[in-house]
Amino acid sequence: MANEIWISLWTYIILPLIPILGAMLVLMGRKKLQEWQLKIDSENLNRYIGLAGGAVLQAVECVYQTYVESLKKDGRFDKEAQVSAFLRAANMATVLITAESRKAIEMAYGDFNNWLDSKIEQMVKWNKDEENRNK
Repeated sequence: MANEIWISLWTYIILPLIPILGAMLVLMGRKKLQEWQLKIDSENLNRYIGLAGGAVLQAVECVYQTYVESLKKDGRFDKEAQVSAFLRAANMATVLITAESRKAIEMAYGDFNNWLDSKIEQMVKWNKDEENRNK
């Protein structure tokens, strides 16, 4: 009698639940995996964008030290020289920024060139503010 109850329980209740429970575990596992993947992607995205920002800062500071400072000392840093300095910084930053960072920027911000232009302007302003604080 007890054996028949266990066989009935196993046959009609437990066995049919196994695929359902298995499917639920698979779905929960997939969801957790996707959460981890999003976290990893976000961390990589931030890392690559940070590296690109560092490259822009490096380019802006290099152009400032090698080009802008000498023109300012001679009083020749006019609008044309500003455009030239901007283009030099943009070209240098473009060379320094890796393909991975560029892809991350495009994923996060859309257009790479717009991001680069705004980041250069931000760094130039930061440098000007720093220069004014040190006077």
